[in-house]
Amino acid sequence: MDKTDEHIAKIEEHIEALQVRMDKTDEHIAKIEEHMDKTWEILKDLKRSDTQLRSIMGSFTNRSGKWIENTILGVYKTALKNHNITINKIRKAYITDTEGVILKGKRFETDMVEDNNFINLFEIKNFADEGAIEQLSIRQKILESKHRDSKKIRLFIVSNFITDKYLDVAREEGITVISGNIVKEDYAEL
Repeated sequence: MDKTDEHIAKIEEHIEALQVRMDKTDEHIAKIEEHMDKTWEILKDLKRSDTQLRSIMGSFTNRSGKWIENTILGVYKTALKNHNITINKIRKAYITDTEGVILKGKRFETDMVEDNNFINLFEIKNFADEGAIEQLSIRQKILESKHRDSKKIRLFIVSNFITDKYLDVAREEGITVISGNIVKEDYAEL
């Protein structure tokens, strides 16, 4: 056997070794694909479960939301009276953005009391956060576009809990906060 034959034999050995490795790699890839298929099925089941849970919770919160709001208002009835607000006068209302302040034609639900001097807007929450402040700000801007110079708009957050951060933000925005508990929030700005 000459050197060429030896090289060919070694190359054939390497090819066989590579073929064995490729076969093992193919087996591993097949197992990975099988696991991925199972993972996708689990994810699909989780998504279905999440959708069902959201539907159940949504219907529960839609039905119970009004009662929860009434309970929260009842708890803070005296504090609201100090601002000349009678809780049985607070009504659900819709504000339509006719001017295009936010989105022309969009309707926003709100809780409000209107009298001769003021339009009082409320966000009633168990836990007030940035969303409550944003919702009041949007409704205020739309009402200001409709009632220029006619009535002063007062904003209220009535909640069981609010973080110290959002309490400060609300006060800076001129929102009166009536809350039973101020939660110390440890956070870092990024």
